Amino acid sequence: MLTSPRLRRVLSSLAQSTVAVFAALTLGAVLIATAGTNPFDAYAALLDGAFGDLSALLRTLRTATPLIFSGLAVAACFRAGFFFLGQEGCVYVGGLSAVLAAVYLAPSLPGFLRVATPLLVGVAAGALWALIPALLRARLNVDEIVSSLMLNFIAILVVDFLVFEFFQDPMLGSNADRAVSAGVPPGTRLPFIAERAGLTWGFILALVAIVVAAVVFKRTIWGYESGITGLNRRFARSGGVKIAWIAISAIVVSGALAGLVGATETMGNFGRYIGGFSENYGFQGITIALMGRLNPLGIFAAALFFGGLRNGGASMEIATGLPRDLVVVVQGLILLLVTAQALLPLLVSVGSRRARRITVNG
Repeated sequence: MLTSPRLRRVLSSLAQSTVAVFAALTLGAVLIATAGTNPFDAYAALLDGAFGDLSALLRTLRTATPLIFSGLAVAACFRAGFFFLGQEGCVYVGGLSAVLAAVYLAPSLPGFLRVATPLLVGVAAGALWALIPALLRARLNVDEIVSSLMLNFIAILVVDFLVFEFFQDPMLGSNADRAVSAGVPPGTRLPFIAERAGLTWGFILALVAIVVAAVVFKRTIWGYESGITGLNRRFARSGGVKIAWIAISAIVVSGALAGLVGATETMGNFGRYIGGFSENYGFQGITIALMGRLNPLGIFAAALFFGGLRNGGASMEIATGLPRDLVVVVQGLILLLVTAQALLPLLVSVGSRRARRITVNG
């Protein structure tokens, strides 16, 4: 069992991630020390703020919840070798769609459907928005990186425009600084697990998504074919894999999961659509997915790690007197080194594949 190739790969990946985290923490400690603060005290405060008690843990789980969804969204397409970066736009489209479904559709529905339906609508909206670059990639060979990045801006601006023009909270009016919809009706909002910490049942959905993703990636035909496509597209095509279908389905699944990010946020903590509600969840998902090596369990660990950094950073600032900018630099340094060691093999793989394609065509 210890000589199993899969086990060796897992242990190797774990060792590389551990070394990267240790190196980042060491460099961060040097930076903290130059500011005249004991690094051990600083990191102790960070750890206490992230996981020191039940309240801190719940806040960390709340921060990690949307990151789990967005990390899985990125992994779904990156595993297949398609660099769809439109998750942020899908977050906004899914967020508004869920709120509109809650306001205009859910009140007439029975029981749990009042909560489930808006979430499903948010998922569907994110998937439909992602279908645009997916079709462009599969049918016209348009680079999904460029098209999806541009569609992010279109999605955010269109959604805010729609709210300002048609769905703005009448108490605020169209002259408000940001787009804010009316609140969702009672009984349609995603319930809280711990309201003071902002933790909703979205966290339970995130856990379910991790299990489902793990099964789909490892135990289904689609998971196998998408993984093979990401590793070697020519081999996959020669083996009968329909590359166009993999491209469309992987990007659409990514958009659906990103739409769920928006739906759980607007239907949970906010209870309405608020312009700018996303803290760049779509782009942060790239970091989370790479830190987790595109593995669902790794993504869960990476989301907890990032959530702990976010929450613990505030405690570190208060306890040690470090300026907020330095706290952000330390967090960024940790994320940079951990992400870099995961990103390099992926880029090398993509570069090698493109080099082979150029050689063959040349």
